Amino acid sequence: MLAATRSMSRPIAYLFGVRRRRLPLAVTQVVALAAVVFAASLLSLVTTRVSGAPPAMWSANALGVMCLLRSSRRRWATFVVAAIGAEVTAMAITGISPAMTASAGICDAVEVLLCAGVARQIIGRRLDLSRPQQLAVFGVMAVIAPFLSGVILCAVATALGRHTPLLPKLTTWVFAHTLGYLIVTPVLAAIQPNNLKRLASKPSNFAILAAFAAITYALCSAPQFPPQAVIISMVVLLAFRMEMAGAAFGALLMAIITMGVLLANHKAFGQDGAAFASTLFVKQFNLAVTSSCALAIGATLAHRRRMKMSLDRSLAAAERARASALEAVRQTQLAEELGGLGYWRLDLTTNKNSWSPEMYKIWGVDSDTFAPPLEASLDAVHPDDRALAEANIRRVMLETEAFHTRPLRLVRPDGSIRHVSGKMGSERNAEGVVVAIYGALIDMTDLRLSDDALRASETRYRLLADHSTDIIVQVDLTDTILYISPACRRMGWEPDELIGRKRYDLTHPDDMPRLARIRADLVKGMGSTRADREYRMMAKDGSWVWVEGSPSIIRDENNLPIEMVSQLRDVSERRAFEDELLAARDAAEGAAKAKSEFLANMSHELRTPLTSIIGFSSLLSEMGDLSEGARHYVQRIATGGQSLLAVVNDILDFSKLEAGQVELDPHAFDPAGFIEDTVELLTTQAENKGLTLGLIIDDTVPVCIDADSSRLRQVLLNLVGNAIKFTSEGRVSVSVTHEGGDAPHLRVQVSDTGPGIPAVRRDRLFQRFSQVDGSVSRNHGGTGLGLAICKNLVKLMGGQIGVESEEGKGALFWFTIAAPPAQGVIEVEQALAQTREMKPSRILVVDDVSVNRELVRAMLEPMGHTFVDACNGLEAVEACLREPFDLILMDLQMPGMDGIAAAKAIRANSPANKQTPILALSANVLPDHLAACAAAGMDDHIGKPIQPMRLLTKVAEWAGQEHMPARLKRDVA
Repeated sequence: MLAATRSMSRPIAYLFGVRRRRLPLAVTQVVALAAVVFAASLLSLVTTRVSGAPPAMWSANALGVMCLLRSSRRRWATFVVAAIGAEVTAMAITGISPAMTASAGICDAVEVLLCAGVARQIIGRRLDLSRPQQLAVFGVMAVIAPFLSGVILCAVATALGRHTPLLPKLTTWVFAHTLGYLIVTPVLAAIQPNNLKRLASKPSNFAILAAFAAITYALCSAPQFPPQAVIISMVVLLAFRMEMAGAAFGALLMAIITMGVLLANHKAFGQDGAAFASTLFVKQFNLAVTSSCALAIGATLAHRRRMKMSLDRSLAAAERARASALEAVRQTQLAEELGGLGYWRLDLTTNKNSWSPEMYKIWGVDSDTFAPPLEASLDAVHPDDRALAEANIRRVMLETEAFHTRPLRLVRPDGSIRHVSGKMGSERNAEGVVVAIYGALIDMTDLRLSDDALRASETRYRLLADHSTDIIVQVDLTDTILYISPACRRMGWEPDELIGRKRYDLTHPDDMPRLARIRADLVKGMGSTRADREYRMMAKDGSWVWVEGSPSIIRDENNLPIEMVSQLRDVSERRAFEDELLAARDAAEGAAKAKSEFLANMSHELRTPLTSIIGFSSLLSEMGDLSEGARHYVQRIATGGQSLLAVVNDILDFSKLEAGQVELDPHAFDPAGFIEDTVELLTTQAENKGLTLGLIIDDTVPVCIDADSSRLRQVLLNLVGNAIKFTSEGRVSVSVTHEGGDAPHLRVQVSDTGPGIPAVRRDRLFQRFSQVDGSVSRNHGGTGLGLAICKNLVKLMGGQIGVESEEGKGALFWFTIAAPPAQGVIEVEQALAQTREMKPSRILVVDDVSVNRELVRAMLEPMGHTFVDACNGLEAVEACLREPFDLILMDLQMPGMDGIAAAKAIRANSPANKQTPILALSANVLPDHLAACAAAGMDDHIGKPIQPMRLLTKVAEWAGQEHMPARLKRDVA
């Protein structure tokens, strides 16, 4: 029932703004108001037209007034226009003349605004017709506003030339509008959540309303209307039963039924027009009186209910106050007992001395056997303090304000002494004469003993703290320093300068979060490590001193933290020593890391091109149909490849070079031909960049010298390679001269037309790891170690190295080596490749360099193998998903997916090649690289540059076999 009532009331509540949360002005609200007003106006006009009688009740204005009272003033204009527009439309539809329609619309607008405006001004925004005062104000306006608007309408009708009697029209207008206000407005006001809840709280209320409607209809349908007092009595009973809601709904039902029956059956009653108008007037008057009485009774009853509720709340509050007072008395007595507090009062007019129960306990006497006269009280004071007690009595007689007394001693009957302190005051009459004295007394004996013990303990503690070399500091929970030992003078502070300051004022900002965490852990009962307790404390000169703290929390008897005490020890020297050790360790680790990075980069940078050089030269050297010139070129390729391989091996053993363990291999060789062959190795590289590579060998260069040709080639290739690498256009020139004398030496100069070297960066040359970026993604590659190697090698060969350069004008690098003339020439050994028969296999070759893939095919195709190429790891995985292979040769360093990731993907996702052997074919040959290969699921490793015999041996060993994950891991270990 309650739910149904709520659902029925929602549209009306939404229209008239009774929801707590006001909705913004919306088209839906305006349309809803216009529709309701239009329906109400049309119903009244059609009923009037059918019956031929004037309107019995005009409810449209009541709807408009209620809507205005429930909304803000800024919306009034919109709502009034919508309501009057709907009303005028209804009049026009029913055939009323345009002049009267406009006049009535204007009068209704004035009436609505007048009624709502005055009511809002007097009542306020919150309309509640259940309050008698508001109901009276609204009732007066319900009569005055229609009367004024009716007068205006009559004046307009007279001006329009209508000569109908004005008084009957005015009376009908006023009664119809007033009845609408008195009937419709209270009903709309009663549609409130509280009223509806109260109405629906008793299901019988709806039955009573239905019975009322049925009885009213039966009485009104009789040929002779019953006495109006019968219906009025029933409405009043509804008001008594349901208060304002019953009065409002009863008046509404009464008006609808009475007017409906009267208008529907007026002809059946045999009344002519004048008689019916008179009857209608009487009925309207009765309805107005009945509604007014019922609403007044409902408002009075509602006011009575509110008054009763207020009284009940006041009584409940008084009862709670009484209970609180009793509880306060009980707590006061309990506090007196727990705190040893007693109070007394001496009435000077009756000489009666009143004691609280705790006073007897302090004195150590029984209240049943001891009467507390003033003289007996003074006799109990210790003889040494009696003069003080008498002085307090004299003082309280003179002073008007209460005062605290000095502590004194009481001697109990059993001879024990109690230390007491208190407060005394006096009561005076209108003439200012003291009529009574009173006071409170507290037993401080236990506290005094505790204070004495505490002072003794504190004296011992301060004696230890003042003579300790460590700083002892005591802070409260707000980190305010309560005590600090004199040892703080070691940091330039005096104790008085620090007491009262915040501990964090002396703590380094970077250490404050950690100390806050340590304190929180200590409060929770958790410990901390010694390293966590070390922080920086500020000395008086502003410097920071490392100290180690040993904090501990002081708790009260309830185990709640109240203070913290810490012992601080200067650990600056130890921290400095530890910092030196850490710095040395970091330096050593940095050097080792840089060295490992260098080895990895150089291995890949040099071994990658050597793969093609050595591999193809080896294949060419085995061809029997080479011309003499071609064989000569092959010989040079092979020589250059072997030389570069020697350099790579030397670089990988860089630790020997750092330790001075590299030994020279001097021998006789032709410097001119050797240097010419060496420079020619880089001719193709220079031509690819559009550079001219020139060589000038002076006539002073002897035919044969005694030196280490491999080290000379290593230095020369590095300098010429750098010149080509950093020169974008122009030329690179190499010039060679020889100077004899007591120290014959060979001088080589390499000049270029590159960008030159800025002076600010020139000091970084010839230093180890001078390139900051150690990754493989730099513009020109390299390890940043080449010139440092050249410097060491040149120095080892008894020479010097240097550079001359200006920014924007190229660079000239030169070096000299000891080169005494010698006899004979060096012979180059030729290595013979051996092959073995093997079963033809299907091999997947994965390498981002096409030349490397071509080289592998050239070495293995004579053995009958077939191949599938992949230029990166992703293509290799896709190929393995398409078909099975007998062997996979996998490069490691490739763009996109590298070899490590590809091997893992194949092992995890390729059923056909999950057990296929995978051999790493890479220039990365360091132990870390081998370990990574084993972890990725590879079976073996073939280093670059590729040696034909090693490649053939590994392929013959693994082709067609199954994956053996433990093999490479064992080799690495």
